[in-house]
Amino acid sequence: MAGWRLKGLMRAMLLSALVVSVNGAVVAAPDDKKTERELFKASWERLAANRPVDMGQISDQLADYPLLPYLHYRDLRNRLSDASASEVQGFLDAHDLPVNRFLRNAWLRQKAAERDWKGFIAAYEPEQTNTTLECHYLEAQAQTAGLDTHWVRDARALWTVGHSQPDACDPVFDRLYERGILRGDDAWARIEKAMDNDQVGLAGFVARRLLSDEERALFRSWERLHSDPTRLLDGTGVDLSHPRGGDILAAGLRRLGVRDPDKAWQALDRHARAGHLKAEQVHDLRRHVALRAAYSHRDTAWGYLEQLERPAVNKEVRLWRARVALGRQDWQGLEGAIADLPAELREQDKWRYWAARADLAQGQLHGANEAFSRLADTRSYYGFLAADHALDGYAMPADARQPASSEREREALAARTGVARAHEFFRLGMWPEARREWQAQLSGATAEEREAAAELAHDWGWHDRAIFTAHHAGLHHDVALRFPTPFRDQVEHHARQAGLDPAFVFAIIRKESAFMTDARSHAGALGLMQVMPGTGREVARRQGRPLGSTYSLLDPDTSLRIGTAYLAEMMDRYEGNAVLAAAAYNAGPRHVDRWLEASGDAPADVWVERITFRETRGYVKDVLAWTSIFSWQLGREPVRVATQMRGGTHFASLDR
Repeated sequence: MAGWRLKGLMRAMLLSALVVSVNGAVVAAPDDKKTERELFKASWERLAANRPVDMGQISDQLADYPLLPYLHYRDLRNRLSDASASEVQGFLDAHDLPVNRFLRNAWLRQKAAERDWKGFIAAYEPEQTNTTLECHYLEAQAQTAGLDTHWVRDARALWTVGHSQPDACDPVFDRLYERGILRGDDAWARIEKAMDNDQVGLAGFVARRLLSDEERALFRSWERLHSDPTRLLDGTGVDLSHPRGGDILAAGLRRLGVRDPDKAWQALDRHARAGHLKAEQVHDLRRHVALRAAYSHRDTAWGYLEQLERPAVNKEVRLWRARVALGRQDWQGLEGAIADLPAELREQDKWRYWAARADLAQGQLHGANEAFSRLADTRSYYGFLAADHALDGYAMPADARQPASSEREREALAARTGVARAHEFFRLGMWPEARREWQAQLSGATAEEREAAAELAHDWGWHDRAIFTAHHAGLHHDVALRFPTPFRDQVEHHARQAGLDPAFVFAIIRKESAFMTDARSHAGALGLMQVMPGTGREVARRQGRPLGSTYSLLDPDTSLRIGTAYLAEMMDRYEGNAVLAAAAYNAGPRHVDRWLEASGDAPADVWVERITFRETRGYVKDVLAWTSIFSWQLGREPVRVATQMRGGTHFASLDR
């Protein structure tokens, strides 16, 4: 079939890209790349569908268009099975594209499937981090040059992991087995990693393949302990005379510590007194069990942490002593725990705030107010809370914003080939490709270049890249870059319809998607407000406007309509309390109800610190602080964090 001819399409595009003035003169339309963009997009879609394109003609017509190499890439991927090594390598040498690694990997997989090991080695890059290709490379070496000490070292490293490796590694591992390279110590090293990773089946396979009968019996005792570590309450079930017996006992106690810290503390005490464990193991296990109790908010956690002897105390123990004392509202204990923190932790906003709160709760008003006033200069969740206590204003920018980079620096950056490609993909709405190019161009960039890049993305209206790039550039105080207000009319409309503060909605969007309209989470949430499809369908049904498709949640207006309606439902459920509504939007109301039942009578700031999920804890703090910032960005006085915490009747006073 002849290549796709584009003369008719090009003629139509050229006509659409021109306008005629009143006196008949033809002038260029404002978008001087409109024709090239349309031609590129049409060609890309044909190639993505594996349909033919006349690349010679396209290359002539898009000779100066920055994305032309991507069409050649797509074309080469389509006919890779017929391409020559020189053509593939020639493309890789000629074009420095972030997608080159995909092309190279596809070419390597093809060479491996053909068992063209010399061709594989010629195209392979030693920096490879793809395990399948690493194993193919070792097989290629074995087939072409044989085994040496470097081969054995690399093959053993790939084998000694706590999980199964890809099928491509089987021939490599068979060589290790057949030559007797793997011994008992190798087996136990992999078994330990597999058991730590809860891969009991893999550990059993290794034991059967490499261990002696005596050692297999020892492994079976470990299997039984792994399945039911409560056996350690009455005995050991482990041959402690074996050199590995104590390590297996310790592994069982660690597992029991995860399941039930209180039973683990009891069993550990028994085995420590019996002399079954080394002193270092006892200290490590007591620390482990005490921390597991703290993670799960057990009432016994404080006692365990306080009983730890000096060799068992590290930075994490000190940190959790402070967290547990805070959750217990043991203000004197908290004061001591904060004083015992390393200086770099003690000077963080969080612990400066809680040191002042401990003073306040103990009636040391003068010291508390002075500490709150100093912290109130900080634009953060804790800085805003401190300002609420000190009755100070919030630390918002007082002067007109000055760009961090010059116009000349931004123009020079925009002129770079890779940055121009990122911009073109952005203009075309090809977000994954745009982000991939952007990330590649900023890899290894200087702080000054990142500052210019953040400004440039902001100028383009590419807000998610501006936000992330500004963060990495250290522009933490640039409110305009980090807290933009795109979709403002739509956000304000849907917020009004739902009875919500637009600043609160902006804060949720900023946290959920950073204004990426195509955002998709690992859990399946979609769009600006990261609505789960099931939730979206339920809310849409209640609105009497069923979703046409799950992917309609990627439409900004649909995401805002559904997301604000669901957020309003959470606000109603929790009597207008933004703390609880934000927590429920992130973690679900079932978890929030459980957390309320456990500590709903605490002050709101304490309750937030007791949220079990680390992600939700940070989420709530950010949303509250960012609501204040967005209200200022919308031209209002900042909404106070303390005001957001007071909605409903759930929490005690912040002064408690």
